[in-house]
Amino acid sequence: TPQGLSLLDDATAVAQHATLQLLAGADIAAAATTDLGAATGRVISITGSGGPITSLGDTSAGAIRKTRTTGTPTFTHNASTLILPGNANIVAAVGDCQEWISLGSSAWYCSNYQRQATAP
Repeated sequence: TPQGLSLLDDATAVAQHATLQLLAGADIAAAATTDLGAATGRVISITGSGGPITSLGDTSAGAIRKTRTTGTPTFTHNASTLILPGNANIVAAVGDCQEWISLGSSAWYCSNYQRQATAP
């Protein structure tokens, strides 16, 4: 550990970082680039019906974001940068939930898409 810090300080810092990653971040407006990479938390509402959404911004590979739409944006499938279930565009509905995994280099994979109107 750095001089003057203890293992307890290290553990506290790790716990605080983990807690931040589970907190809700600020809402992000739907736009061509809906920048989840710059999100302030791990759980984010995507507001409005802007877009179509063609990019989710850039962040480190392995970053996970959970989103919920409060409008009806269209997510535009791209085989290398916005990989969607069914390899097709998705018109979101209010209340739909998504889980995204960053592949790095502004590429994202939608690992789960749950429609509000459909039972799991």
